[in-house]
Amino acid sequence: MVEPEHPRSTRPASLVFNTAVMTASSAVSFAVTTALAIFAIRTFSVEEYGHFAIALALIGIFAVFSETGISTVALRSMSTDTSREAHYLGLALVAELVTSLVIAPLMLPVGVLLGYPTEVLVLLAIGAAYLFFQGFLTALDAIFRARRVFVFPALLLAVQAVVTGAAGAALISSGSGPPGLVAAMGLGYAAAAVAAFALVRSLLKIPIVLAGTVRKVPSFLRTAFPIAATGGIGIIYERVDLLMVSKLDSTPAAAIYGVVLTALAISAILPSIIVPAFFPLLATGLREAREQARESFFLLWRVFLVTSVPIALFLLFGSDEVVTAVLGDRYKSAGTPLAIVGGCIVLGFLNSLLSYALIADFHERRRVPILAGSLAVNVALNLFLIPRYGPTGAAVALVVSDALILAWQIGTVHTRVFSVPFRRLFVKPVAAALAALAVAVPLSTVTTLGAAIAAPCIYVTVLVLVSYVNREEWRPLIEPLRSFASRRTLRAGTG
Repeated sequence: MVEPEHPRSTRPASLVFNTAVMTASSAVSFAVTTALAIFAIRTFSVEEYGHFAIALALIGIFAVFSETGISTVALRSMSTDTSREAHYLGLALVAELVTSLVIAPLMLPVGVLLGYPTEVLVLLAIGAAYLFFQGFLTALDAIFRARRVFVFPALLLAVQAVVTGAAGAALISSGSGPPGLVAAMGLGYAAAAVAAFALVRSLLKIPIVLAGTVRKVPSFLRTAFPIAATGGIGIIYERVDLLMVSKLDSTPAAAIYGVVLTALAISAILPSIIVPAFFPLLATGLREAREQARESFFLLWRVFLVTSVPIALFLLFGSDEVVTAVLGDRYKSAGTPLAIVGGCIVLGFLNSLLSYALIADFHERRRVPILAGSLAVNVALNLFLIPRYGPTGAAVALVVSDALILAWQIGTVHTRVFSVPFRRLFVKPVAAALAALAVAVPLSTVTTLGAAIAAPCIYVTVLVLVSYVNREEWRPLIEPLRSFASRRTLRAGTG
């Protein structure tokens, strides 16, 4: 039976517009998430926050196994076969239901086998709802991303953040502790999932086609398995060091490292907005205009280096002051591992972009050995470093293994997708970073905060002077902002 083609009720938006609306929404999410995290960290005891960090790490691992790459495969299928988007959406939703029902009940037994206390087990039980609704939201979100109408994902992100923030603040204030925060996170995803379903039905007018989907789920999951494998290894890779800190050191040490990983997760918001917005364009470009797709890809790479390295430089010199000012003296020892993990911010931006290039060109299976090998290196380093250096050792292990992933993915993209212009990408940023360090290192002996401010400013100034990203390349990003500012000024003048 041929599925009738449904009219596409929304037009694709530009990458700049999609990035702009997602950035605005993420600004809301960033503010709410950061405020809630700070409130929780300052309210909970160090032991309580350690329990929360451990539970959240385990929930994150199980969430990836539950999602199993379903949304990514659905997004790719919807982007390349628009006439069957309703079919793929229904298939993704049924697949999410099946995997959630299989994976969610396993969290408690695994927590027991790992020997975690009752406090952590309670959080895992509550986290089952978080896992369930998160899966449905990602499946529904894929259709908006496939159509490149990111105003709806932006709205959903804001709904999820605001509901989580309001519920979390209320529950923490009432004394419910970490269980209240996990419950609030589940409520946020539930609200966003309900809103996503309503938007799909009312605005996109896409029917949820469920007939005949159950028998296709096994085949769909087999297609998604390589992405699930890389995602699963990736999330284990991101969380295993915290779990190892909790076992090889202590729960308070896990709380310290949890603060570091929270800062890292917040910094990942920007690439998590831009790269998925870029993915449909990249997937189409690799089929229809490969050289143009290559130029766009490496322009985004250069923009990422302009934006991510200043954050790392600021943390390198200012992490102690930032941690103490924001979280208090209880978490002062998080300053050193945070300064080290700042390097992972740069690596994370670039690794995110590279991973989507491999997926867009159907090389997701090649990411499995990359992540598996890096995970092995990470675990080996953690076994050696954590007993000696605690969270600082875990931070060193993370930077080393992230750098291995970057080098390996660059080599794979260079040989399998398109050639990498190494000199064009790296010479100028390295020179700019060395210039920044030449000034900031001696300055840090006088004022660490001054060095933290000077280093990013010098780095960006040098890259502007050498036209690492030239004016014409910035124009697509700057012109919409100028146009918006001009309209606002005109309205103010005529008001």
